[in-house]
Amino acid sequence: MSSSFQMFPTASAPSTDVHKTATEYGAHDTLRHGFHNVHDSVTKRHPLEPTVTQWAQTQESLKLQMHNRLYGVHAPLRLIMERRIISQCARMQNPASLKHSNVSLDILMGKDETIDVEDVLFDPRVMAPATDIHAVMGKQLGMD
Repeated sequence: MSSSFQMFPTASAPSTDVHKTATEYGAHDTLRHGFHNVHDSVTKRHPLEPTVTQWAQTQESLKLQMHNRLYGVHAPLRLIMERRIISQCARMQNPASLKHSNVSLDILMGKDETIDVEDVLFDPRVMAPATDIHAVMGKQLGMD
């Protein structure tokens, strides 16, 4: 009988790609190694995830660096100072009556020219029925 018609390779025959195990191809072999741990797959992150999560911060730092190179050190410092001053201005702290928005900060950050997810999909708490604003302000100011 010729060796080309054998169903199984002999022990002395060199291994070929046909006889690779599932783990050599990157698949998890549950029968040999047990169930795959879900925690391991969750902790492994895609290499681009940090870049995507820090995209806004990176763009902001590049914008400030560009202002520094074009106009000098005072330009990014002035932008940062203006943003801090405007972000400290807040209106009445009552989430049940009014949604907190800072249009001035949006203009300084350049968000007034774009439509984001927050602009389209509203928070369900914003859609709550409005309360008497005068009563809320009187309570906050101790005028009851």
